[in-house]
Amino acid sequence: MTTDNNNDERRNPSLWVWLAASSALMSALTMGAVLGWSSPGIPALKLNGSEPQLPREPSETETWISSSMTLGALIGGLLGGPLLQMLGMKKVLIGLGAPFVVGWVLICVAKSFILIIIGRVITGFASGICCGVAPTYCIQISTPKIRGLLGTGFQ
Repeated sequence: MTTDNNNDERRNPSLWVWLAASSALMSALTMGAVLGWSSPGIPALKLNGSEPQLPREPSETETWISSSMTLGALIGGLLGGPLLQMLGMKKVLIGLGAPFVVGWVLICVAKSFILIIIGRVITGFASGICCGVAPTYCIQISTPKIRGLLGTGFQ
C-alpha cells in the first residue's frame, strides 16, 4: 500500500514542489524590480522637492545609478557558485532576502546619491546570485514531468 502512494507522488507533482518553486522564483520577481527601478526612479529624482535631487539635464550620476546594479550582479554571479557549494541552495535562497531588503532600504531612505548607488550594488549582488541558484533549485526539486516548466519559470 505504501508503494502505491509513493508511485502516485512521483507521477503527480505535489503541492509542496509547486510552493517551493514559487518561493524560489519570487527572487526573479525581485530581480525584475531591481532591473526596472531606474526607469521610473531617475525621473522621480529629477522632480522638484525630491531628495536627493538630480539635475534636469542628463548627468554622470544618472549613469552610475543605472549601471551600478550590474557591478553588484557581476560580483554576485561569481560568488554564487562557491556560496552554493558551502551552504547549499536552500540556505542561499533564504539568505538572499537579507541583501535584497538591505539594498532596497538604502535606496528608499537615501539622502545622497552614494547611498542609492550602494543600495543598487547590494541588490545587484543578490540578483547575480539568484540568477544561478533559483533556476537550479527549481530544476532539482521538480519531477521530470514539470522540470521544463519550472526551469523556464525564472525567465
